[in-house]
Amino acid sequence: MVSQNNIIIPLSSAMLLLLNIAAVRAAQEQGINLPTYSPAQNGYLGLNTVPSARMDNHGTLRTGVSTLDPYLHSYISAQVAEPLSLTFRQTSEVSSLTNDAKKLYPGVDLKLRLAKENTYRPAIALGIQSAIGHKRMAGEYLALSKRCNDFDFTAGLGWGRYGTAGHFKNPLSGLSPHFDKTRDYNSEMPNKPSNWFTGKDIGFFGGIEYFLPYDDFSLKLDYGADRYVAEKAAFDYKNAPLWGLGLAYTHNNWLSAGVGVQGTDKVMGRLSIQSSPAKWPLRASNYSNSPRPIYKERPQRTNVARILSEASQDGIDLSDIWTNEGETHLLATLHLPDGVPAPKHVGRAARHIINNANSSVEKITLTLQTKALRGTRISLMRSDIEKAFKNKSSSANEIWQNADIESKTQTKTHLKPHEDTPSKDSPFLPLKYFSVESTLLSGDKPPSLKQWGASTLTNKTELRLILDNQIGLSEEDSGLLRRSSLIIEGTASPFLGFISGVSLRLNLNDNLENIAKLRPASNIPVRSDINAFSDKFVSLDRAHFSYMHSITPELHASLSTGYLEEFYAGFGGQIIYRPIHSRLTLGGELWQAFRRDPDTNLNLALNGTQVTTGHAHLWYDTPYYDVTAKLSTGRYLLGDTGFSVELEKSFHNGATLSASTTLTDAADADLYGSTTHSYHSLNLSLPLGSLPYVPSGSELRAKSAPFGRNSAQTLDKPLDLYNLTQKFTINDIARHWPEITN
Repeated sequence: MVSQNNIIIPLSSAMLLLLNIAAVRAAQEQGINLPTYSPAQNGYLGLNTVPSARMDNHGTLRTGVSTLDPYLHSYISAQVAEPLSLTFRQTSEVSSLTNDAKKLYPGVDLKLRLAKENTYRPAIALGIQSAIGHKRMAGEYLALSKRCNDFDFTAGLGWGRYGTAGHFKNPLSGLSPHFDKTRDYNSEMPNKPSNWFTGKDIGFFGGIEYFLPYDDFSLKLDYGADRYVAEKAAFDYKNAPLWGLGLAYTHNNWLSAGVGVQGTDKVMGRLSIQSSPAKWPLRASNYSNSPRPIYKERPQRTNVARILSEASQDGIDLSDIWTNEGETHLLATLHLPDGVPAPKHVGRAARHIINNANSSVEKITLTLQTKALRGTRISLMRSDIEKAFKNKSSSANEIWQNADIESKTQTKTHLKPHEDTPSKDSPFLPLKYFSVESTLLSGDKPPSLKQWGASTLTNKTELRLILDNQIGLSEEDSGLLRRSSLIIEGTASPFLGFISGVSLRLNLNDNLENIAKLRPASNIPVRSDINAFSDKFVSLDRAHFSYMHSITPELHASLSTGYLEEFYAGFGGQIIYRPIHSRLTLGGELWQAFRRDPDTNLNLALNGTQVTTGHAHLWYDTPYYDVTAKLSTGRYLLGDTGFSVELEKSFHNGATLSASTTLTDAADADLYGSTTHSYHSLNLSLPLGSLPYVPSGSELRAKSAPFGRNSAQTLDKPLDLYNLTQKFTINDIARHWPEITN
């Protein structure tokens, strides 16, 4: 028996409530007409018990609970990409809401939009319930939805649970005998891709939602095709008629509730909250002062000491300040802090330079640097900045028109203005690329440079806090495994190119003490003994010494050694090729990892096990949606080989939402008492650095993924070159360019 207290998901609910405070206020202030589509019983958008083709706004997170005899569902869902929704669901078999669950049926559900709705075509979506999960709840569907004024019509075909009414023969059986096989919904083996869209028969479902003239209310009427075949075979269960009628209420798109009946003898209810990380009110850091105004008169000489001191007071680090012989062009290195968009920092730095640079300086070039990596050079015309900041007669768009961006030293191509209508996410024309020579040279003779400022900053010390949370579904003993930790992390740059970092982990709360009963013992544990690590209140999370170097502005490398993560020490390195004008990025990493011993003080000792692990990576930044797709292949910490696919959505406030799946050639214990070759996770990161007395770069992390896995595990490296070089790319610069005037 499983306690109902472990079924609900309190952590995610609390986080979404915080998100909703900002979401509702922003919507009310801007007069946004928020969508009113609401979820069905299992967490996806739909009617009462059947799915629709509707999708949430990109980035929406939802957590909720629903009940319809004989099940109670709790779930977390995420719209990880515009056409893709993922739901992590825990279904418990209950005879009464006041009783403990008899059994749990966890699963991962997905919904993929195949076509958007237009004037003549309905929205079309393909869904798989328990794509990875218990067979009891497994089913697939093809849904179509069409809006007509206040009515939203839905119809579809279902396989598995959605097809047990057997209205038609499975049309896919004509393609292959594979699709004609009988499905066993009470099997203890997990559902797999080989089970998708199989079965001798399929079912038809449909319904209508009427949006009432009363704000936020709608009526749902549907007809399903689930005849509860598995329940009738497993215990004495009498299902209700297939039709359902419900009343839905959605308040400001953050709270959704519904009540209804299935047939005439079963009552259903649901409650959910939803929001988007885009509405999170906090940022990674705050500037200490308001933007400095631009002086009316230009100074007659360059005062570098004042540039450096005033910028430092504003939290801006400048170094390596140079001018040419005639003092018409000033160059400097701008050090970017974590979580602050490059254009915003560039705009702040330009104010301090303009106020204290010789009146003859007409061009300002800033080389962006993060940690020890040097990347893009951005050149701005002084007059454009003065018009925007002093006279308010110029905009960020006009500054953009004259901005020079260096990609490669040999590139001198000037792109022509784009004639298409710019997107709302990138409202600027394509950038022009210039070489370093074109920004400094006059003719063929090298310029005479004069250094004013100090060399690259060293001895830079940074501190941040990470509130790290993970939840994982379980079929036995506990409906929800959880762990919460506080990581206190400090980094320093003792000298050029080198970085040292130390972090302590405080284990605040978990219920992993019985995980050994849920996962069989392993001779070569990777993360299966996580309970031994979480038993200590204080442990050394990391202690590493790293060297980073930018071979070119587009090619970066790093080496690291020490205690690399909570479970492993070792050494290794990364390399990444990231053309700033391209959406494609290539990278690789290789590590020799030594397993740490959890039975020693601070987990400092090694247990003698070591492994060589490494991966090749390919990233692609999709246009318009701020979504990065990542494909990786290589060798994992168990010695298994395979590949992983990840989608990550980035938000302007610094929040990120990602989902990943990994497949390898090694089998591992899964949630259902069987084995699996896959590993799935859903990750959310929210910045905290703008809170008073909280260090810049601090964040709140939440992860939904299985605990105690050995296969398909990667090293949690101390420094990630892809994240560190994100601000060097034109895509990121263009996305945040409006903030240059903030």
